Amino acid sequence: MQPCVSHPPLCPACEEPMRLRRVIRRAFAERVEVWRCDICGGGKGEAFWIARRHTARTKRVPASEPTVRHLRSEVMRRSATQRLLDEAEEAIRHCRRHQERQLVIIEKRERGGHDASQARELLRTLHQLQVEHESHRDRLQAEAGEAE
Repeated sequence: MQPCVSHPPLCPACEEPMRLRRVIRRAFAERVEVWRCDICGGGKGEAFWIARRHTARTKRVPASEPTVRHLRSEVMRRSATQRLLDEAEEAIRHCRRHQERQLVIIEKRERGGHDASQARELLRTLHQLQVEHESHRDRLQAEAGEAE
C-alpha cells in the first residue's frame, strides 16, 4: 500500500507524520487513503484519522484509424437515420390522411348549414404540421446524403 503523495500528512495534535492505515478502492478510478497517528493516538484517548480522496486521471488517447467499432457505429448511425426517415414519412402519410378526413368533415358541416370555421382552422394547423414534417424529412435526407 503505497500512498500517492510523497509525504504523509502530519498529525494535528503532535505534528508527527501519520501512518497509512488503509486504501479503499471505490469505483473504477477512485481510491481513498486513510491515515492514522500511532504516536500520540490523538491525545486524551482520541485517534486522529485523515482520509484523502484520489481520482485517477484518464489518459488521452490520440485519434486512431477507423476500427471495426467505428465502422459499426457508422452503420448504426445510418440505420438510425433511416429509422428517423421512415418515421418522418409515416408522419407525413398520417397527416395527409387526417387532412382528408378533415376535408370531409368541413364539407358535411357546410352542407348541413353549420359553422365550419373551427374545422377550417384545424385543417390549416394540419397543413402547417405537414409542412414541418416534410422539411424535417428533407433535412434528414440531406444529412443521409452527406454521410455517404
